[in-house]
Amino acid sequence: MREHGVNGYRLTADHTLDGINLKAGDFVYPLAQPFRAFVKEVMEKQEFPVRHYSPGGEIIRPYDVTSWSLPLHRGLTSYEITKRDLSFENKIKVYEQDYAPVQGSYRLPALFPATSNGSFMAAFMAAAKGMKVGRLNSEITIDGKTFGKGSFVISEGDQSALDAIAREACTEPVYAGRTGSIPATEIKIPRIALVETYFSDMDAGWTRYLFDTYHIPYTVMRPDEFEAAGIEDRFDIIIFPGTQKNLLISGKPGSDGGAYQSNYHPDYQKGMGKKGLEKLLLFINNGGTAISWGQSTDLFTGLLEITVNDNTEEFTLPFSNRGDQARRDGLNIPGSLVRLELREDHPLTWGMPSSAGVFYRGNPLFTTSVPRFDMDRRVIGHFPEKNILMSGYCEKEELLAGQPAMLWVRKGKGQVVLYSFNPQFRASTQGAYKLLFNALFLPPVE
Repeated sequence: MREHGVNGYRLTADHTLDGINLKAGDFVYPLAQPFRAFVKEVMEKQEFPVRHYSPGGEIIRPYDVTSWSLPLHRGLTSYEITKRDLSFENKIKVYEQDYAPVQGSYRLPALFPATSNGSFMAAFMAAAKGMKVGRLNSEITIDGKTFGKGSFVISEGDQSALDAIAREACTEPVYAGRTGSIPATEIKIPRIALVETYFSDMDAGWTRYLFDTYHIPYTVMRPDEFEAAGIEDRFDIIIFPGTQKNLLISGKPGSDGGAYQSNYHPDYQKGMGKKGLEKLLLFINNGGTAISWGQSTDLFTGLLEITVNDNTEEFTLPFSNRGDQARRDGLNIPGSLVRLELREDHPLTWGMPSSAGVFYRGNPLFTTSVPRFDMDRRVIGHFPEKNILMSGYCEKEELLAGQPAMLWVRKGKGQVVLYSFNPQFRASTQGAYKLLFNALFLPPVE
């Protein structure tokens, strides 16, 4: 807000306003300032106005992103104050210094809450320094503060590095030495492959930016590299950002299922091909983890095939994409924030509330089926029955009602995590980051 010329204030003492209990340190942005319009634009939810080309005629529909609400996208709580309260105004003070939420000195073992995105950054930073990092197996309480499952425990290593880690992660740890035995499982940093094509792969670029910011190590992998042997020896997790299936398989750009000629050099027009896709499926079948969202989830739909010891197995994973049919039925959601109901007490949702906002474009739209043979599946998140749209624009919202939006699928010894939405849309949906971060620490299939 400051970078855009907005004057910010902070509460100097607790205050109750219209039944809302506000706390000292809360941020306040008065609208009586030059950039009032900007404050309203980014703080309020977006409601796209319904207008017509002619009276009673066709609706003027949006063609791109229709939601950019800072609080909603970041999973923050905000309140609009519509009437003056002098006692409240006397408790606010202009905030001019650089924001530094974490200061002071901390001791090991240190406990970082799963509810904070910064705790994941702290875990990766500590592990990179050779410190011992674990995740809580059960909820514990220290000094009246509860830490849920999945919270991180940094218990051994460079004591002097802890303060710098806490400051950069913007998350204040709690000293856990007084609790005795801590119910935690040690974690190891996974070997991550991030699949990126050669064709202006914007979503992969934003994913790289997010991982770089959070100190998450990864290796960029091109689709044509899958044909080479050895991916099981190199990686634990393979991530597919939102990219067209056609581009991943054939290496050729296109739209609506059809490819068009590119002026790229032939060396940069190579895809996974049938052999590369089979290598990916064998990687999963033998114990690897694949993470996919958006259009790339189509890689895992339809009839699939692997060959093990000269035996060919054909199978379909227990989900499909009916997004095209929903679009023909009138679903139109060019890019909005929608509500997701989450499965509680699951390793993929540790640290998350029971309901969260996610950025969604309407395709894919999952439907599930009964798993067979060596497969299983769980619906981790689904759209509610009503009040789905939180910010932006959506026609035929009822077509989303109750539909699955985040899936966990087991095949053989491995697993696939599928998102119909972008969990990291342009590095601006902090409220959903943990749905991706947790997938990096999934325990192996039992």
